[in-house]
This record gives sequence, structure tokens and C-alpha cells, in this order.
Amino acid sequence: MGQMSSLKGLFLDRNQLSGPIPPQLGQLRHLENLYLSDNRLSGSLPPELAQLNQLRDLRLARNQFTGELPTFLAELPRLERLHIEGNPGLCLPAALSEWFAGLNPADPLPAPICSWTPSR
Repeated sequence: MGQMSSLKGLFLDRNQLSGPIPPQLGQLRHLENLYLSDNRLSGSLPPELAQLNQLRDLRLARNQFTGELPTFLAELPRLERLHIEGNPGLCLPAALSEWFAGLNPADPLPAPICSWTPSR
């Protein structure tokens, strides 16, 4: 899949996909739309997605992602839309809450703010 370098849209929502997002998706440098909602995808978002500088619309809603939403998403220069609701194990770092609110001003925060507990 990573060899489809000129691909602009990948629409895989509602396909019962499971497991983690393949890191090879980061090779799709011209990708503008990535729809992965309504599957059974799990784990954290791979850091290779930070290479998708053309990405405008990322839809990851209603999966089983866990952990903190990565801060590299705020650095994607063209990102206009991000849907992450319905991932009970996913949380939004406090540092991204203002950025996310500006990205989706009409929507409430789709995930709880991550709580950090110092180790003893």
C-alpha cells in the first residue's frame, strides 16, 4: 500500500479492519483524505503519519485506539478536519485541547483530557 505514492484519498471506513494502523501509510505523501472510521483498529497512531503533510481530513472515529492523541497531528500543516470520537481508550493531551477546539470549533472535545499521574 505504501507504494501508491500519488494516492490522494484512502477511504477504508466501515470495513471491519482490525489491528494497528500500518506504518506504511506514512509513505503516502500526497494523501489528503484518510478515512478509517467504524472499524476495529487498535493501538496508538503510528509516528509515520507525521509525514502526511498534505493531509486535510483524518477520520479515525469509532475504533479502539488507545493512549494519547499524538502531538504531531497539530504540526500537520494542512489538517482541517479530525474525527476521533468513539475511541474510549484515547485521550487528548492538555497541550492539544486548545488546538483541537480551534480545528473543530462546533464540536465538543471528543476524548477526555489525559490525566498524568507522577510515578512514585
